[in-house]
Amino acid sequence: MRNEKDAFRRILLIELDDLKDDIELLLKRYTELHDSDVISNYVFFENTALVRNELFGLEGYKKEVEQLDTSDFAGVDDIRDYLADRIAHRCREKGIAEGLCHLVIRKLDKVRGYVERNQRIARQ
Repeated sequence: MRNEKDAFRRILLIELDDLKDDIELLLKRYTELHDSDVISNYVFFENTALVRNELFGLEGYKKEVEQLDTSDFAGVDDIRDYLADRIAHRCREKGIAEGLCHLVIRKLDKVRGYVERNQRIARQ
Protein backbone atom coordinates (compact mmCIF):
# COMPACT_ATOMS: atom_id res chain seq x y z
CA MET A 1 0.00 0.00 0.00
CA ARG A 2 2.81 2.41 0.83
CA ASN A 3 4.19 2.07 -2.69
CA GLU A 4 0.85 3.05 -4.23
CA LYS A 5 0.52 6.07 -1.97
CA ASP A 6 4.06 7.24 -2.71
CA ALA A 7 3.54 6.57 -6.42
CA PHE A 8 0.38 8.69 -6.32
CA ARG A 9 2.28 11.63 -4.82
CA ARG A 10 5.25 11.31 -7.20
CA ILE A 11 3.07 11.02 -10.30
CA LEU A 12 0.88 13.89 -9.13
CA LEU A 13 3.95 16.11 -8.84
CA ILE A 14 4.82 15.26 -12.45
CA GLU A 15 1.26 16.09 -13.51
CA LEU A 16 1.38 19.39 -11.62
CA ASP A 17 4.62 20.27 -13.43
CA ASP A 18 2.87 19.45 -16.69
CA LEU A 19 -0.03 21.71 -15.72
CA LYS A 20 2.42 24.50 -14.89
CA ASP A 21 4.02 24.10 -18.33
CA ASP A 22 0.59 24.32 -19.98
CA ILE A 23 -0.28 27.48 -18.07
CA GLU A 24 3.07 29.04 -18.96
CA LEU A 25 2.44 28.21 -22.63
CA LEU A 26 -0.90 29.96 -22.37
CA LEU A 27 0.82 33.01 -20.92
CA LYS A 28 3.29 32.94 -23.81
CA ARG A 29 0.43 32.65 -26.31
CA TYR A 30 -1.35 35.66 -24.80
CA THR A 31 1.88 37.64 -25.17
CA GLU A 32 2.17 36.61 -28.83
CA LEU A 33 -1.44 37.58 -29.50
CA HIS A 34 -0.94 40.92 -27.80
CA ASP A 35 2.31 41.64 -29.63
CA SER A 36 0.65 40.95 -32.97
CA ASP A 37 -2.33 43.19 -32.06
CA VAL A 38 -4.83 40.33 -32.07
CA ILE A 39 -5.96 41.10 -28.53
CA SER A 40 -6.22 44.48 -26.85
CA ASN A 41 -4.19 45.70 -23.90
CA TYR A 42 -7.23 45.26 -21.68
CA VAL A 43 -7.78 41.63 -22.68
CA PHE A 44 -4.06 40.91 -22.45
CA PHE A 45 -3.70 42.31 -18.95
CA GLU A 46 -6.88 40.64 -17.69
CA ASN A 47 -5.84 37.28 -19.13
CA THR A 48 -2.26 37.47 -17.91
CA ALA A 49 -3.40 38.51 -14.43
CA LEU A 50 -5.64 35.44 -14.29
CA VAL A 51 -2.91 33.12 -15.55
CA ARG A 52 -0.35 34.52 -13.11
CA ASN A 53 -2.86 34.03 -10.30
CA GLU A 54 -3.20 30.38 -11.32
CA LEU A 55 0.58 29.95 -11.42
CA PHE A 56 0.87 31.49 -7.96
CA GLY A 57 -1.77 29.12 -6.59
CA LEU A 58 -0.24 26.11 -8.29
CA GLU A 59 3.23 26.79 -6.91
CA GLY A 60 1.95 26.97 -3.34
CA TYR A 61 -0.15 23.86 -3.77
CA LYS A 62 2.76 21.94 -5.28
CA LYS A 63 4.90 22.75 -2.23
CA GLU A 64 2.15 21.35 -0.04
CA VAL A 65 2.06 18.14 -2.08
CA GLU A 66 5.85 17.84 -1.92
CA GLN A 67 5.73 17.98 1.88
CA LEU A 68 2.82 15.54 2.20
CA ASP A 69 3.55 12.47 4.31
CA THR A 70 1.61 9.71 2.57
CA SER A 71 1.98 7.41 5.57
CA ASP A 72 -0.65 9.54 7.33
CA PHE A 73 -3.32 8.18 4.96
CA ALA A 74 -5.03 4.81 4.67
CA GLY A 75 -4.95 4.76 0.90
CA VAL A 76 -4.85 6.60 -2.41
CA ASP A 77 -8.51 7.64 -2.20
CA ASP A 78 -7.88 9.32 1.14
CA ILE A 79 -4.92 11.23 -0.28
CA ARG A 80 -6.92 12.27 -3.33
CA ASP A 81 -9.82 13.50 -1.20
CA TYR A 82 -7.53 15.38 1.18
CA LEU A 83 -5.67 17.07 -1.67
CA ALA A 84 -8.95 17.95 -3.42
CA ASP A 85 -10.11 19.63 -0.20
CA ARG A 86 -6.77 21.44 0.10
CA ILE A 87 -6.91 22.93 -3.40
CA ALA A 88 -10.52 24.01 -2.89
CA HIS A 89 -9.58 25.61 0.43
CA ARG A 90 -6.54 27.31 -1.12
CA CYS A 91 -8.65 28.75 -3.95
CA ARG A 92 -11.25 30.10 -1.51
CA GLU A 93 -8.89 31.42 1.13
CA LYS A 94 -6.12 32.81 -1.08
CA GLY A 95 -8.30 34.24 -3.84
CA ILE A 96 -6.96 31.84 -6.44
CA ALA A 97 -8.94 31.50 -9.66
CA GLU A 98 -11.53 28.74 -9.36
CA GLY A 99 -10.47 27.31 -12.70
CA LEU A 100 -7.24 26.11 -11.13
CA CYS A 101 -9.24 24.08 -8.63
CA HIS A 102 -10.99 22.23 -11.44
CA LEU A 103 -7.76 21.63 -13.34
CA VAL A 104 -6.02 20.21 -10.27
CA ILE A 105 -8.98 17.97 -9.40
CA ARG A 106 -8.85 16.55 -12.93
CA LYS A 107 -5.15 15.80 -12.39
CA LEU A 108 -5.93 14.16 -9.02
CA ASP A 109 -8.54 11.93 -10.67
CA LYS A 110 -6.23 11.10 -13.57
CA VAL A 111 -3.43 10.02 -11.24
CA ARG A 112 -5.79 8.03 -9.03
CA GLY A 113 -7.07 6.18 -12.09
CA TYR A 114 -3.56 5.47 -13.26
CA VAL A 115 -2.46 4.11 -9.87
CA GLU A 116 -5.63 2.01 -9.51
CA ARG A 117 -5.14 0.48 -12.97
CA ASN A 118 -1.57 -0.41 -12.09
CA GLN A 119 -2.74 -1.99 -8.82
CA ARG A 120 -5.24 -4.17 -10.71
CA ILE A 121 -2.63 -5.23 -13.23
CA ALA A 122 -0.12 -6.05 -10.49
CA ARG A 123 -2.69 -8.30 -8.76
CA GLN A 124 -3.34 -10.36 -11.88
